Amino acid sequence: MIVVPPYIAPPQPAVYEYLKAVCQAVDLSVAIYNNPARVIVNMDPATIIRLAKECPNLVADKEAMPNMAQLASVMEGTGGRIRLLCCDAPNYCLTIPTLGMGGHGTANVTGNVAPGEIAAMSRPWRSWKDVEQGRKLYFENLPLMEAAYSAPNPIAIKAMVKLLGLPGGDPRPPLPTLGGDKLKALESVIERFGLRSKYNLS
Repeated sequence: MIVVPPYIAPPQPAVYEYLKAVCQAVDLSVAIYNNPARVIVNMDPATIIRLAKECPNLVADKEAMPNMAQLASVMEGTGGRIRLLCCDAPNYCLTIPTLGMGGHGTANVTGNVAPGEIAAMSRPWRSWKDVEQGRKLYFENLPLMEAAYSAPNPIAIKAMVKLLGLPGGDPRPPLPTLGGDKLKALESVIERFGLRSKYNLS
């Protein structure tokens, strides 16, 4: 999975050339991760569509930006050839629109502590029953996702992983570790969802 190189803010033609060069340099399957909040530059739908046509090993596009029109353009322009995924960040609320447009699921943060729940929520919709179930699971798991994103990623999710006794470690500086009331709030969510007993964690 590759992103636009951060900080340098390349123009769109340079983004295309860079991503194409990476795809052509490897025999592996490649996914692109469009996260303009972190890298400044958006991968325009036209860029993604062109890459999908010219790079057979480009297999997925993970979108993390609050623009439903972009999701629709990528789905229509690629004919569904590449897997359209989204993040589970609740402030973007992309999961339901992505699945509703025929997307393929999520590449998520919350699954680090609730893999079964988030996998079930992320299944592609193939029937009206899937739609109803997906919507139900989204709202059931919303407090978990809100907890996982309650501090800049990966601060909160690392704290949750640590609370569960898993070997996630602390964030690297300059990111801080969570403590006090914020940590207690995460502990409360973990207890509410019974994650320790559900996943046999002490």
